[in-house]
Amino acid sequence: LGLHLFLTRTSMGLQLKAAAADFRTARLVGIPAGRVIALSFALSGILAAAVAFVLTVQSGAVGPTFGVQITILALVGAVIGGIDKISGSLAGGFLVGFVTSLLATWLPQEMSNFKDAYVFVLVIGVLLFRPSGLLIKGRGVART
Repeated sequence: LGLHLFLTRTSMGLQLKAAAADFRTARLVGIPAGRVIALSFALSGILAAAVAFVLTVQSGAVGPTFGVQITILALVGAVIGGIDKISGSLAGGFLVGFVTSLLATWLPQEMSNFKDAYVFVLVIGVLLFRPSGLLIKGRGVART
């Protein structure tokens, strides 16, 4: 919610969206696009550090595969909800979490290890029928 408000309500957020959409045009209209992109890298680093801190405290250990599964599931949630909008990505993340928890409780013990595989089947279905995401209007692909 905070990131959404930052991107839609502040001048720096709007400049960031403009620079991401078209870097050259943003510079032509007077937006310091280089500085804005540097800010976006700093902001993403701060958010990644906060998430890494929370995950480290939660798991108690750090290793080479630390956070890989969570990162993949977060990307899956963003794809399901629609990468174009933060609200869609957030809703997709909640949907993936809900489906994963539901499968972990309902599947028999010997099948619960495959809950992520079922989530990936869901992603394949979404990409086949709604390539731009469940919450994005339109098909997202150009017909020729």
